[in-house]
Amino acid sequence: MKATALGLLMVLLLGCDGKEPEMGDICTVLGIMACGFDPATRTEIGLWCDGAAYLLEIDDCGECSHVIGSETAVACKKPGNTEYVTYAKKSQRCEKAGAGACTNDSKSVLTCSNGTWTVLQTCANKCGMTPNNAIGCI
Repeated sequence: MKATALGLLMVLLLGCDGKEPEMGDICTVLGIMACGFDPATRTEIGLWCDGAAYLLEIDDCGECSHVIGSETAVACKKPGNTEYVTYAKKSQRCEKAGAGACTNDSKSVLTCSNGTWTVLQTCANKCGMTPNNAIGCI
């Protein structure tokens, strides 16, 4: 039973053919983000759906993970980092009020406010995981 449930979960996360989406793959839900794979660079990437296809949002994600409870953010552990950092797309919808994320360029902290990812703070250095395990400027 566990193997069947795990297999179903993998199909739901990766798609019907069992592979991560790639840039240009068809998607129909505007604003969702997904972990993907770039075959040219052989790296994990963060993808954003424009309602028709997946577009590159975060290159060289390092290790990419889905954020539980969110369709509009991904977590990346970029090369050289020891922890995962959540990334989202500014001005797009979000699900969990008060959730935090970094912009794809790591220059701003986003917060989920009134159902939209909005800039909370622009960082002098970069956005990332603070010592108290929160998204913020570091």
